[in-house]
Amino acid sequence: MADGEDDLDIPKKSSMLPIVIAAVGALVVGAGAGFGAALVFAGGEEAEAAEGEADEPQDPIEVERDGETVVIEDPGAVYIHDLERFTINLRGGGGGRTLRMAVQLQSTARHQYDLQDAHPALRDAVLTLASDYTYGDVEGFDGKQRLKDDLLAAVTKVVDPDEVDRIFFTEFQVN
Repeated sequence: MADGEDDLDIPKKSSMLPIVIAAVGALVVGAGAGFGAALVFAGGEEAEAAEGEADEPQDPIEVERDGETVVIEDPGAVYIHDLERFTINLRGGGGGRTLRMAVQLQSTARHQYDLQDAHPALRDAVLTLASDYTYGDVEGFDGKQRLKDDLLAAVTKVVDPDEVDRIFFTEFQVN
């Protein structure tokens, strides 16, 4: 019988060790590739250095405001200028649709007084541009993004282009 047992194909239990080693190796290679890609796409050490500089407060500056000298402690700090709410009649075929939105501009503290002084002209630029839009123009994400891009172009005609970094809609409703 001993001879007959040798002829049977009984599978031997294989070790899971090679599979575990391969899985761990794949994880290590994947993590290394991800880290390398992050450095390449983020600009490597230059991006880290620039990021560090942006987080550090800048030296205070003095500006003239209404005949007085005002000190801006951190001119690089984020500054949000609120253009407030707008109710705008949209252009279109007799639907009488209105757009209600609130708009804010992101800048730096260095430019806060320039934006405050230009507030009426900035509101006018927003009203004039948005009133030429139709409901179909502002519908969906792409419509809102196009309006945002056009508004950025319009406000940078009123103030220097480096004074406004981004535009935010903090309210947006079409009736």
